[in-house]
Amino acid sequence: MRAFEVGIVELHCDAPRFAADAGPRPLASPLARLQAQAGASLVASLRPSMVGLDDAYSRALLTMLDGRHDRAALLEALRPLLEANIGSGREGQPRHAQELETTLQGMASLGLLCAGA
Repeated sequence: MRAFEVGIVELHCDAPRFAADAGPRPLASPLARLQAQAGASLVASLRPSMVGLDDAYSRALLTMLDGRHDRAALLEALRPLLEANIGSGREGQPRHAQELETTLQGMASLGLLCAGA
């Protein structure tokens, strides 16, 4: 509280805006991306709460959600991890897209994605 009293920190009552869905070019919270990039298994959400990232795929995906990548770019970049988890070949590709969509929606529902992206 002393930091607030002397003006070092400011307190705000506005809740962070988190996305209800992933949107065409998903954008994750910069803090959560940084934490995932550092290999953290727990990252801060915009709700606020801590969210567990159970696997390398989720951490890698979160680090890529900078608002610049569409689904095709995400799938291409994450292909090795998806193939390791789901399989490859013609049957694997639709499952890769489904896994990506499921994970993105899960991240949105946990408050990891920013609104307006």
